[in-house]
Amino acid sequence: MQDEQKKPSFHAVVRVDGPQPALASAVRSLTARLAPDIPAPALSTMDEVVDDSMNTERMMALLAVFFAGCALLVTAIGLYGTLAYVTARRTSEIGIRMALGAQRTRVLVMVFSENALVALFGTAAGLGAALLVSRALAGFLYGTSPRDPWVLVGSVAVLTFIASVASLVPALRAAQIEPMEAIRCE
Repeated sequence: MQDEQKKPSFHAVVRVDGPQPALASAVRSLTARLAPDIPAPALSTMDEVVDDSMNTERMMALLAVFFAGCALLVTAIGLYGTLAYVTARRTSEIGIRMALGAQRTRVLVMVFSENALVALFGTAAGLGAALLVSRALAGFLYGTSPRDPWVLVGSVAVLTFIASVASLVPALRAAQIEPMEAIRCE
């Protein structure tokens, strides 16, 4: 049967100038000589104690980064799908433009700029919403302010890059449309 009473636990903090292993072996031999029935003390540096105490926070930060990456991937896929669908609905219009003499580069620029404009308005609306809810999120942040300009600029830059790539793919596809096939589809 185990003893169910809680045993006292003792901690000592020692500042050492010099190598720690020499002190550790001396402490172990002293405790073994004075109290042979208790286990040898567990020795750790203050850096190890601090690192161990931060493990939960590190794991939560890694999970937040992972889920933010997943959200960014889903956003990119959704944005690409929406822009590709809108561009595909305009196939006959683009085919007619090209049949009337529009250059492929002009069609590319037209479709890309229209899609990028939609993405730009979405990014501006998201930035405005982020600034509005920043006070509510202030309690969850550590080491940064809710309106940190580097974080805001970085997130807008990443979203703008993703929106540009998502806009470019349908624009390139639209520029490759053969005019006669697009007109025959209708």
